[in-house]
Amino acid sequence: MGHGSLLTGLNIPTPVGEDGYPTFDGWRESPWHRWMMESIEVAVKASQGRYFFTPAWGNHAGDNLSSARGATQMLADIAVDSGWVRYALKEVSDYQIEVYEMLWERVEPIGLEGSVNYVRCWSPGRTAGFDCDVSCMIGVKDFQEIFLPPLVETMLTADHRLYHLDGPGALHHVDTLLAVPELHVIQWVPGHLNESIAQWTSLLRRILRSGKGVIANIKPHEVEPLLDELDPNGLFIQTHCKSEDEARRLTDRVAERF
Repeated sequence: MGHGSLLTGLNIPTPVGEDGYPTFDGWRESPWHRWMMESIEVAVKASQGRYFFTPAWGNHAGDNLSSARGATQMLADIAVDSGWVRYALKEVSDYQIEVYEMLWERVEPIGLEGSVNYVRCWSPGRTAGFDCDVSCMIGVKDFQEIFLPPLVETMLTADHRLYHLDGPGALHHVDTLLAVPELHVIQWVPGHLNESIAQWTSLLRRILRSGKGVIANIKPHEVEPLLDELDPNGLFIQTHCKSEDEARRLTDRVAERF
């Protein structure tokens, strides 16, 4: 994919400057920026304080730059022009930090205590999820030195932060993430054909023992075996039952354990 790659899901070309790189000028005047702000204002007003809104606008700087530049081209940029990649990530993350504050200002007056992130975890303050899915194609050193600093800076927009660790291809970054003090929780997403939680208990135990929480979305029949293996402190389990009766039986059995 070259300089004229399309923004994911949008049939508009990425703006390109005279140097051939994507340009970051005029974002605040773009119709998409206005649409985002106007839409959240309409939605918040319609809620009348009945439900939470998550002030989010998609993935974060690394993934957004990959969409704008094209993943193949961005990986080449890391090798031949890492200075531009650093600059571009900083531009995107600075804009995102600004947008987050604008979204929080629109969301917080709805009258509900605290906030909810995209995995439906509540916080008495501001909570948000963060990610860098393109990290599966990036080495540890480049992730630590180029991609992580602006991501951590973006994390500071929230009081309680989780990281979306997406698939086995990103596991080489676990040590790096566990060493980030600003990060509180890791959401493990095993990916297609890797869903069975039994094969990941050692990973989840490692995360918990580091002092960070874990979010795991698992099948109902996996809940009790997982609790047999792991300390429940810091463990957030998400599951989906076929009926209310099944869900109540499961929660009753789990409650008997504690």
